[in-house]
Amino acid sequence: MEYCNQGSLSKYISTMTLMPEEKIWDFILQISKGYQVLHDANLLHRDIKPDNILIHNKVFKLADFGLAKHINDHAIKENLSYAGSPLYIAP
Repeated sequence: MEYCNQGSLSKYISTMTLMPEEKIWDFILQISKGYQVLHDANLLHRDIKPDNILIHNKVFKLADFGLAKHINDHAIKENLSYAGSPLYIAP
């Protein structure tokens, strides 16, 4: 695993009193591109939260693939499951 010298997004957010809109859009764009890579590889992360987004030299990186799952398009029932952190899981 690569060392991320700026810690997690959770830590980053806790140090900010107000995050500039430019930084928010940069974060959204980077994470969206990262998730696109997962989608193209038929992977589902299943635990996206601020603690699982790490920062290295202002580059946001998805981490902690412990709950990740390969998406099988042919077996819909196999793709249905509930996993993730309770505070961040969809209702």
